[in-house]
Amino acid sequence: MKKWRTLLAMLSICSFIFADELENIEILSSKVVLQSSEGYFALSDGSCWKVVSFSPRWRSPCEWWHNVEIVPESYKTTPADWLVGTKIEIYPVYGNLDVNLDNASNEAELMECTHLLYDTKARRVLFAIPMHPSYCLTNVFTDAHQEGYDKGYLDGRSEPFEHSAESYTNGYEAGYENGYKEARTEDAFGDVDL
Repeated sequence: MKKWRTLLAMLSICSFIFADELENIEILSSKVVLQSSEGYFALSDGSCWKVVSFSPRWRSPCEWWHNVEIVPESYKTTPADWLVGTKIEIYPVYGNLDVNLDNASNEAELMECTHLLYDTKARRVLFAIPMHPSYCLTNVFTDAHQEGYDKGYLDGRSEPFEHSAESYTNGYEAGYENGYKEARTEDAFGDVDL
């Protein structure tokens, strides 16, 4: 029993010693920023990361009155604020977190993140998840497609009802006429009749 206690004590001491250890320093090569507080970064070593910014919860009236800061200034950033070409330090979340995740409105997303990306010049911090490049590209496509669909859906729902039905009918008729004309001008071998 005594051996197990000493083993556990040694493991916990080692984990605290290596908690603040820097994993890597890279340059931000490219980024894709979504309308939400998320984005995707590609670094100079070829690694891809899904980045999530800290979204603070609403302050209570008492906290507002006493000017209580919920989150440090370095965490008040979005992926759009980061510039391509900046030097980024990569740290594990464990042992390097300077903020209470209970103060985040997106706590569930932040709990999935395993790393912190630190902009050395502007002193900003983003939460990150490492991704395989092919999985990253698939996620970029899926997230951008969903974001475009949501935006188009909201724009379509905001139009008056009578105009939306009219534009649907007109668009359908115009599309049918164009398709019918193109089909008539091409014969079965793909040659165009003049």
